[in-house]
Amino acid sequence: MRKYHQLLLIIISVFSLTLLLVYRHEYNRLRYVLEVFNFFGQPCNFSELITSGNILNHHDWGPDPVWTQEDSVFVFSSHLTSQQQLQSLVVKSPKSGHAKNCYLWFDDNEWKPKVGKLRYQNLFTNNSYEGYYYICEWTEAATPYAVSYSKKQLVKNIIVQNNDISNKFKMTMCVPPTKFLTKRFLSEFLSYHNLVGVDSFIVYSNALPHKTVKLINNLSRQLNFNISFYSYNFPQYFEEIVVEDCRLRTLKQSNYSVLMEVNEYMTPRSGKDIFIALKSKTGMFKLPILKFCINEQISTKPISLQNIYLVRDVEKLVKVVNVHNNDNNVPGNESGLISSNNNIQRYVFCLDALAKVYADDTILKFSDDFIKSTLFQINLHNFL
Repeated sequence: MRKYHQLLLIIISVFSLTLLLVYRHEYNRLRYVLEVFNFFGQPCNFSELITSGNILNHHDWGPDPVWTQEDSVFVFSSHLTSQQQLQSLVVKSPKSGHAKNCYLWFDDNEWKPKVGKLRYQNLFTNNSYEGYYYICEWTEAATPYAVSYSKKQLVKNIIVQNNDISNKFKMTMCVPPTKFLTKRFLSEFLSYHNLVGVDSFIVYSNALPHKTVKLINNLSRQLNFNISFYSYNFPQYFEEIVVEDCRLRTLKQSNYSVLMEVNEYMTPRSGKDIFIALKSKTGMFKLPILKFCINEQISTKPISLQNIYLVRDVEKLVKVVNVHNNDNNVPGNESGLISSNNNIQRYVFCLDALAKVYADDTILKFSDDFIKSTLFQINLHNFL
């Protein structure tokens, strides 16, 4: 009988300890959720943000980019680059010819466009498409609001007029429509870069749920960053086109711009501020890309915190960051690497066992704030 009582006591102790651990785990989850549900001491109703008939107004980057076909060319966006010049971002088949003219639409005559002087400059060439700047110039003192490249169709492409603003964004990160652009990757990407001081994002995508886009839009002001979502309605992704749309769109309104995939993290080597190393730079510069493997995805921990071991990458890839400290619409000269201050940490799915180089735990200094961040917790609890 005594052995029976001892066994029963052990079972009760183990059961009690298990309950205590479960309770503590749930308490911590609840604490994080409560922190997420309150901004500046005020409760936040996520269901209202999702079902609301409104989306908060955000910064005006100009007309949305959208692919339009004009005869044999496809135009993505057009940007005013001087008082009498604009640049359009265009792709076409190598077998098709260029547009013959550009047609400019002015407010004083909305029914009949005027012919401008057209020239073009190659941006990229691959087996399927060629990318170009279409540069259209005119002599009138007025500024056109739209441009066309086909006399038969006269499809109006509304021009982005990038005006100076008094309080520029510190950095605008533009996110391309690639395979990693999912709810989880996006929420973690935004959460992390919000921690290191990035205050502006432009996302090019047509793959995210409207509910996700709406919720992030409505929360962004409380999270102290600006975000814009643009559809990308072309079956093929052209990195050079998106890079240039991002650069031209943000040129006078953001100190820096960079194209970043959501599996990439700009990481300061010392401290927690990515901007200390950037202040003296001009034109454009390159940051080295470090490669990390994703082997498993633990839902309760950000993906970028799950592996600190680099793997060999013979390509030695770099990321170009544009510095917007002048009015020049042409990309500046690259000023080399800043490997001692900032890196880009890229997380990819690795099918084969790759040789590890060394451990780099730089990003772990953000662990506590990262895990407690609003967007990470919202995604963790299935609100996105």
